[in-house]
Amino acid sequence: MLTREQILAANDMQYGEVDVPEWGGKVRIRTISSKARQDFQKMVGKDGKVTIGTSTILGMGTWEIGGASIALLDDTEFGDDYDDVVPGLITGGTVSFSGIYKKDDATGQDALREAFFQGSEITDLRFYVDETSYYAPNATLDETTGGGGLPTGVPVSHIVLTSEPSITMDRNDLGKVSFSGRVVGAMYLH
Repeated sequence: MLTREQILAANDMQYGEVDVPEWGGKVRIRTISSKARQDFQKMVGKDGKVTIGTSTILGMGTWEIGGASIALLDDTEFGDDYDDVVPGLITGGTVSFSGIYKKDDATGQDALREAFFQGSEITDLRFYVDETSYYAPNATLDETTGGGGLPTGVPVSHIVLTSEPSITMDRNDLGKVSFSGRVVGAMYLH
């Protein structure tokens, strides 16, 4: 029986050449080590998820946070050679997330649908990037002290769903659901 040390010491990397006509030649490829595979998997979003409070929203497979933007106000005067702008109001950005429709997800998908119809200000929606780190509205920080990676002056924040969840059924696929909302304030990484 092989020992762990013998397995780890084995020179088992395999190499090959693959013709890539689009590039006008061949490239050399090789197998990757298990450590390299683990490092790559940490970069992949497989550990991502979306939760509301402590409940995972079932079926989600994609999420996106669109960053904040600032309105530019025209400050051009007669006689100026170039137009001029000054910063205006900050819009908190958007969130969207989607996945497989789960009709019996009472604490996730159904709760969000209800939040839309109630016009709720959602403060506990979390967008996980891995098992422990997540983006969420700045729901508890005092705007006079800043913190959590945000500067002083960022208001306590929330998310408002901007449309009823969209549900799509296809006879050749699983049902899909998507949610979208607007961030009022800012999101920050916990």
